Order: sequence, then C-alpha cells, then structure tokens
Amino acid sequence: MSIYSEQILDPIFDELKLLDDDWSQAEPIDNIVTFFNSGEFNPMYGKNHSEETKQLISQSRLDFLTPEFIEKMKIWNSRPMSTEQKLKLSIAHKGKTHSEKTKNKMSNTRKGIAPSLNARIACSLANKGKTRPVLTCPHCNKSGGLGAMNRWHFNNCKLA
Repeated sequence: MSIYSEQILDPIFDELKLLDDDWSQAEPIDNIVTFFNSGEFNPMYGKNHSEETKQLISQSRLDFLTPEFIEKMKIWNSRPMSTEQKLKLSIAHKGKTHSEKTKNKMSNTRKGIAPSLNARIACSLANKGKTRPVLTCPHCNKSGGLGAMNRWHFNNCKLA
C-alpha cells in the first residue's frame, strides 16, 4: 500500500463509509470521485444550463442516436454472452453482497407488482416436465414432497 493511499485515501474512505453503508460495495477511488462530484462539490452545483446550451446538448444526442446506431445497439444487446464473458462477470461479483438498506429498496420496488402473463407462461414452460423429489420418512414410511416431509417427518416425526 502506498503512502498516498495510507495518508490521504484511507481517512477519506473511512469517513465515506460512515455516510452510507452502500458505499462499501464500490472501490475506494470510485467513492472519492463520486463524493467530490456530488452536491456542493459539483462544478454545476447551483447553476443552470441556458436554453441555447440545452438545445445544443439535445441536438448532439439526436445526431448521435441515428436509427442505424439504435439498430446496432439492439443487435448487440440481444446477443447471448460468451462463456468467457459470463466467467469474468462471475469473478467480478464474487463475494459482493447487497446491504440491508439496498435489499429493502429492491424489495419495496417489486411489492404489489404481479408477474406479467408472459412471465407466468415462461415459468410454467420452464417447469414443465420437471419432477419433484419424493422423500420417504424412515420412521413411519410415509412419502411426500420435500417441504412437507422436512417439516413434519424425519427428526420431527411423531414415531421417532
């Protein structure tokens, strides 16, 4: 670890961790850049673009997003990932977990939303033909599905 990292970055990163537990998921340098480009530290803080500048930004986006470019992006985004890409993503995400705060946010956004008809059909088709395991209790010789058998039999069986 360099002297720069120990003396400058570590104390700042420790302070950032105290601000929000979600920050601990990113690399320290990302946190510092984000921290110093948000709120009062942002060069555009408290300023507004003029109408002329807004028009220029809008026009530059329209020039960039040509129909040909959009079609290329649709093709690119619809391609399946290679095994190598999947492996790299898997390695990059190993050991990372969402904080409780983030889990609650994700949960709240999905609450009250019923799966679409297409999603229900896809789940149904994915499970067609799959057999569920049938277990037999060694104490009473009753057979059944995994959940019920684990709940009422084996170590919990009345005959045990």
